[in-house]
Amino acid sequence: MSFSADEVKSAPIELSNIEITLPYPTGGGTDTWARAVLPPLSQFLPGNKELLIKNVGGSNGTKAANEYAILNPLNGQSLLVTAAATHLAYLLGDDRARYDLNNWRALMASNAGTVVYVSSDLGISNVKELFDKGDNKLVMGSLGPASEDLFVLMAFDILNIDITSIFGLRGRGASRKMFEQGETNLDFQTAAAYLNHVQPLVKSNEAVPLFSLG
Repeated sequence: MSFSADEVKSAPIELSNIEITLPYPTGGGTDTWARAVLPPLSQFLPGNKELLIKNVGGSNGTKAANEYAILNPLNGQSLLVTAAATHLAYLLGDDRARYDLNNWRALMASNAGTVVYVSSDLGISNVKELFDKGDNKLVMGSLGPASEDLFVLMAFDILNIDITSIFGLRGRGASRKMFEQGETNLDFQTAAAYLNHVQPLVKSNEAVPLFSLG
């Protein structure tokens, strides 16, 4: 979530409802976190104004960041939620990132963590068994290499485990749906989305957690 240093000083006492731009569709980890944490903060705003969340999916989160940079004046009336993909696209020089992170001031941060899990159909219960089996043909739905997926891809590269990534998804919620429908057998979610959406799959023996990151 970011905005400029000047707007912190000059934000008016009487605020309108504040619009929060969220760079992913509903159902993913960032969306789950934002809807759990941000709306209750409205009680601390003058006049108990509401914090209204607007989901803008596409392009690994850069679409929302680009629109925010162009359309939202830095006047304290709007906020942008950012995720790892927003920062990685900028830092890695992704052509789709037409915003400058230096123009925004961080307001708050949250280390969500990530849980990696596989389908129980693979017949494994931990990472060691994943090594021992060796022929798992792992397939994961992915937003793209310049996203938070990069950390998981790097982890499997360090472990010398081959995986196939299906790039082009709009959010981690979409990757989880592919996993649930049996189109992939490997996935990861941030802690909030894992607790809400994946733990039930673990309890019903449809998913097996492997390791966590962050």
